[in-house]
Amino acid sequence: MRGSCLAALAALALARPGLADDKLPGPPPHFVTVQNVDRKAGEITFAELTMHYVAREVTREVVQDGKKVPVKETVYVPEFRTGLIKYSVADGQVYDGAGKKLDADEVWKRATVGAAVLLSSDFRMVDDAYLKLLNKDALVFVPALPKAPPPPPPMTKGR
Repeated sequence: MRGSCLAALAALALARPGLADDKLPGPPPHFVTVQNVDRKAGEITFAELTMHYVAREVTREVVQDGKKVPVKETVYVPEFRTGLIKYSVADGQVYDGAGKKLDADEVWKRATVGAAVLLSSDFRMVDDAYLKLLNKDALVFVPALPKAPPPPPPMTKGR
């Protein structure tokens, strides 16, 4: 299920819907932090901090008919969560902040735990509009388009 969702999102991202003007930049990249570097496995793990709104039930006092009465209500509060993203150096591409493609040896030298890097949002090179904001030493990771999962087996009679 997750694989088919990723494939659908990738297809939508590549279409870049809603951009009426070709001069508009594509989607901005995500800032992520290098969590782990595993050269033997050929992978870098990124940590991405995302914000979600979570429902919380709170009790507050209100005045009704001249008396303080406790009232329960639901409020939505921001909550930050850290997600991990595995990145294959062999399958993806890595660029510096000037847009120059880096070879794997250079990536392994420069990708250090704790480093803030950029991750493409749409499996494409980050638009020049964003690159010009970066230092030339920045790392920009462009993941490979995920492979679509196999289709589900056909339904059989009797199900």
